[in-house]
Amino acid sequence: MVSQQFPNLNLILNGGLNLPSGKTELTSTEFLTSRIISQDIFSMKTPSFGQGLNIFLGATWLHPVSDNFVFGVGAAYQIKNEYQPLDSISDKYKPSNEISVTGGFDIKLSRTSTLTGDVTGIFYGSDKLAGNEVFSTGNRIVSHLLFRQYFDFNVLSFMALYRNVAIDKLKGLYAFIDNEKFTPNQFYLGFFFNQKFSSVFSFEYGVFSSFYEKTASIFSGYNLYGLSLSPEFRLSPIVTLPVLLKFAFGNADQKPDLQNFEIGSGIRIGL
Repeated sequence: MVSQQFPNLNLILNGGLNLPSGKTELTSTEFLTSRIISQDIFSMKTPSFGQGLNIFLGATWLHPVSDNFVFGVGAAYQIKNEYQPLDSISDKYKPSNEISVTGGFDIKLSRTSTLTGDVTGIFYGSDKLAGNEVFSTGNRIVSHLLFRQYFDFNVLSFMALYRNVAIDKLKGLYAFIDNEKFTPNQFYLGFFFNQKFSSVFSFEYGVFSSFYEKTASIFSGYNLYGLSLSPEFRLSPIVTLPVLLKFAFGNADQKPDLQNFEIGSGIRIGL
């Protein structure tokens, strides 16, 4: 991903590529597994196997109304290329391109606290298989609110998020049944405390919960609760090593309980 700032215009342009790296041409068993782990209820960091080349372009404009209040708008367009999802079918699958539009604000409530909020709309066209329209992903509206309270170098954060999802629709020859809502709306709450022990080490503790609407999907109607631990090591002035440890459990009426363990790490480079 690359980003270019234009301070005189309060404008940021960015773009990037998602290169094909995972496996395509899945077996039937692998394809069924990918359908399960791609469900939002599991919050997997790797929700699917390989896809085609994706290109991302976006722009953000900010306007400082005063020393304590800033608002901004942004838009992005993602171009998704076709790929072959199954080894038993030679037809190519072309996911819909994606448009997102965001409006947000940042308020300085006091010398040590801030409030940030935004609303994002994500809009899709139709997916195609062998050139024929087969599926349309429901549009998303995501509302996000973040409060931060600073204690010297330590930060207490509270985050609330609501994701509203429209009905996904089968299209063309595949629209032989009435479309029902499968992907549930989601309400998320999280409390986090980031403690800085030194210039090279910090630690974030968190508790969170997600509540999912009940729909026709077997993965809906769950209440999910979890804990997270996130140590971070600064290896140099521009390189940091974040680590994520997460545990979550969920339950729903007349459905099996869920448990999820997650361990992750990476390298963050700031230029």
